[in-house]
Amino acid sequence: MGQSVRDIVAANWADLDGRTLDSAGAYGNRNHKANFFANYIFKDARFRGWSVGLGGRYLSPIVAGRVVTAPGTPPANSAGANGVGVNGPVVYGSDNLRFDTMLRYQTRLGRNTRLSLQLNVRNLLDDHAIEIRRYKTDGGTLQSFVLTDPREFTLSTTPRF
Repeated sequence: MGQSVRDIVAANWADLDGRTLDSAGAYGNRNHKANFFANYIFKDARFRGWSVGLGGRYLSPIVAGRVVTAPGTPPANSAGANGVGVNGPVVYGSDNLRFDTMLRYQTRLGRNTRLSLQLNVRNLLDDHAIEIRRYKTDGGTLQSFVLTDPREFTLSTTPRF
């Protein structure tokens, strides 16, 4: 007669398993991201009003591409199911870790006025990496990338009345 519903479901399930159609395989996604920032306020009379902070940002490797398989050829890990040929092995870019810092001074200007001066430094170590964003479907030819932003200084003043 033909294939049973069970056989069709099993074949499609194996094909889906081979394609790994989940968020981990989508272009531009990262499996892990983490941020931290710690701030210390000095209490000693000599350093009263001063505080310092240090933070970090981690991004795991980015999904930068997928190698194309020939039509009718089973994609990687597909248990032999034939797919449309767009789901070979995943190719990843690099991960990155950046550090930031801040230095703040707060004081009173009169009875009801406070002033805060803060210096922020983003990309403290001035890491000049090239971040790979996308590979072509052969898995080796670079299609797009971005340059890491250079070290950035921001000075802000906040009066409070």
